[in-house]
Amino acid sequence: MHKARAVSGVQRVVRSEFFRHGAVVFASNIVVNVFNYAFHFLISRRLGVTDYGTLYSLFAVLSLLGVPTSVLTMVVVRYAAEFRAVADAAHLRALSRWVFLRTAVLGVGIVALGALFAVPIAGYLRIDDPRLVFLTSVILAFSVILPSVRGILQGTEDFGRYSASNIIEGALKASLGVGLASIGLRVSGALFGCMLAIVIALVYTLIAVRRHFGSAAPQPLHLDVGRLVRTSTGVTAAAVTLAGLGFLDVLLVKHYFPQREAGLYSAVSLVGKVLLFVVGFVPTIVLPKVTARAARGQSPVPVIVQASLCIGVICGGGLLVLAIAPGLVVRLMVGTAYLAAAPLVFPYGCAMTLLGATSAVVAYRVGLHRFDFVTPLFAVVVVEVVAISFLHTSLTQIISILLVSNALALMASLYRMAGRAVQVVPAGEAA
Repeated sequence: MHKARAVSGVQRVVRSEFFRHGAVVFASNIVVNVFNYAFHFLISRRLGVTDYGTLYSLFAVLSLLGVPTSVLTMVVVRYAAEFRAVADAAHLRALSRWVFLRTAVLGVGIVALGALFAVPIAGYLRIDDPRLVFLTSVILAFSVILPSVRGILQGTEDFGRYSASNIIEGALKASLGVGLASIGLRVSGALFGCMLAIVIALVYTLIAVRRHFGSAAPQPLHLDVGRLVRTSTGVTAAAVTLAGLGFLDVLLVKHYFPQREAGLYSAVSLVGKVLLFVVGFVPTIVLPKVTARAARGQSPVPVIVQASLCIGVICGGGLLVLAIAPGLVVRLMVGTAYLAAAPLVFPYGCAMTLLGATSAVVAYRVGLHRFDFVTPLFAVVVVEVVAISFLHTSLTQIISILLVSNALALMASLYRMAGRAVQVVPAGEAA
């Protein structure tokens, strides 16, 4: 009897829409992570510890300065999910045009700022060539456009084409980035290859988005300004805090520690963040599904329950590997030159597991249009930065601070979790 119920429960999970969509995005994430692994596996060996630390710190800059993109993407996903819920292709087309044009203008501004501030940023990060910072700003400009347009596919739950867009970017990054770095261009070649990968993926994504419009003519977007401001403010605060928890430690270590130790910490961060990246599909699925269920008046609780199970199973298995064979994992991912980092990868992986759970809860709260968790979460980020600024005698101490901070962040994201969703009107229908 109990066995039959268990089998029936497993069948319901496997047949659920969350599982099917999750399987697609999870599989694509695995493929993308394989390409990312190949990129870092080869680049770390070709560049050496010092230059690899430079490249990794620039990637951290991209992640932090890409916070506005994360904000816009989450807002786009919310609106696109609502339009899909009410089958409003006309406003969906208008939304996609609005997103592309404004992000393109924003990208031009980013490049201008990159040219202006390349020298002081390079000085802070101890990078000899400011042109690397400028090239990073060009990458950031295209990185603003691509995820925002990709948000249309995510919001409409077109996870097949969404996944294809990610795979194209990852595959080209690995091939072009490593290839250009290998012919003598080194860090600049790796960055230029990444830029080309993003541009090509953007072209595919724009074509994929158009398939959702059919013959529908675009209709003017009558946005509820008050609601848009509330959504954007809340999403901004959430994205800033998550980005800070994920990458500020890398930049602070690059600033406070000698170059070799900073390079080793980059390897620790890369290995530990594999867990975070692997479960990155969970918030991707959670946000549009919770938004759509709230718009239809359905309970979103099953979504977060399924998300929690996914994170627990995947991260649990990953942590077991890091605990048993940290040296092997480091050797396979970045090479023997980084073996001194092996004792640090398991505790760092624990910190990233906590952050992965926090990201899923944040996506759930954003989908419900509830942002009362933001203030305590932001306070955790401030505490982490202050703690690292005053306590940085060793890399072990840095990771201890990360563990405490990310545990507090998860608790902060759960603050008043049981609150009801804010009822909203689809954006195209707002007065």
